[in-house]
Amino acid sequence: MPPVPRHPLLVASLGNPGPTYANTLHSAGHTLLLAVAQYLKYSPFSGCHDLGKGVALRPYPSSTDAGNTAADWVLWQSPSLMNTSGRPVSQAWKAWQGGALTPALQPKENAAETRTERGMLVLLHDELDVPLGQLKKRGAGVSARGHNGVKSVQKFLPKTPFTRIAVGIGRPLEGRKDPGIISQWVLRKMTREEKGRIEGQAKECVDMLTALARS
Repeated sequence: MPPVPRHPLLVASLGNPGPTYANTLHSAGHTLLLAVAQYLKYSPFSGCHDLGKGVALRPYPSSTDAGNTAADWVLWQSPSLMNTSGRPVSQAWKAWQGGALTPALQPKENAAETRTERGMLVLLHDELDVPLGQLKKRGAGVSARGHNGVKSVQKFLPKTPFTRIAVGIGRPLEGRKDPGIISQWVLRKMTREEKGRIEGQAKECVDMLTALARS
């Protein structure tokens, strides 16, 4: 049986930057991205001038063997506020597509048999209408459901068929549709239990990414 082709992935998390917003519900995408990196034993976050701005996690050189699907993934964290995610995501995506992969991620001899050059963009972001800690895959053409970060990316990449993995944060029990209450809800810090439930989805997220990479 021939090897299963795989696509390189740029996995970009949306959220708000800095310690003030770290581990808030609205930055659940960042929390999950870091958990995925730890699950995959990727190298630590580092600045990535080759992808515009933001910080990225890349595989250690030892993980880039031809049989390792995740060796072709770059995990990237948006540096902007949620509502202005589109510009940095667009810059990172275009730079990555233009060949901004590290030498460790470049195809090796005979690697063409097991990978393709068609990269894929995947967004990780929070989702009010998905129960806390659950993941939901959505296509690019699916409504942003009022999510300003996703709408911003759609504005800057209107012709890019990216995939979204929504990280459920649920809605508050009271004032479920009240904008003021929703704003307070998404900007509050996660409890230890909430953070654990989101981090606990790292394996499921990796399974979803693997399926996309092999599609």
